Amino acid sequence: MDLLNAVTIVVPVFITPTDKTNDSQRLKWLHSCVESCARQYPAYPFIIQIWNDGSPSPRINQAIKVISRRWNCEAYDCTRKAHKTAGWIMNETLNNCKTKYIFWIGCDDEIHPQFLQSCIQAWNRTEEDEKILGTGTDCMRETKINGQLKRENWAAASSPVYDTKLIQTHRFNEDLEHAIDGTFQEHFFKQGYTIRKVSLPLYLYRFHDSQLSRGIHHDLQQERALEQYKRDMRYTEAKL
Repeated sequence: MDLLNAVTIVVPVFITPTDKTNDSQRLKWLHSCVESCARQYPAYPFIIQIWNDGSPSPRINQAIKVISRRWNCEAYDCTRKAHKTAGWIMNETLNNCKTKYIFWIGCDDEIHPQFLQSCIQAWNRTEEDEKILGTGTDCMRETKINGQLKRENWAAASSPVYDTKLIQTHRFNEDLEHAIDGTFQEHFFKQGYTIRKVSLPLYLYRFHDSQLSRGIHHDLQQERALEQYKRDMRYTEAKL
């Protein structure tokens, strides 16, 4: 594999202290997440990394090993490291990234088989003088109301596929529990960078009362951040 022209897909398994989700549900989401990454349309080389950055559950730890073998992923066990937030693992994965692009996905989320291909196509259609921080897509949102699951189109941008070399010049805030991406991106937005967004709902966000990779109020923060980004013209539409 040509690492210089590949994408590293990072799946951080981060369990917050307030998370009350049972292990069975966690494992179901994690397997669905990794499978969706592994089934990307094979038009661009990619590597999947699962970083276990704090799960105290032996069942989760064993499952990560099994899932990694099943889908040919690289697995990293960081449970003995002295860290507290997801920002630490994002910096750690970024420091160790050897590919041209890097993409983080919530371990309870999923991506469409054409997600990666669409994001790379958007990258390939940028002009040399454009200041692009990353490329993403529109989203679907899954919520659970009164025990019933509901999926709907959501006018939000997915986690972007970043240019590794560009973002290695900055670090994620390791003191934050939420809005880590938004705070990180703000540094580049102030320099005139934008995120190119494909108008196809190819990323599935899950919002539940208890979540594996986010806090309970993350959905509200995400919507507020999106509206701010729209007002500041920080997202530009990509034409494929």
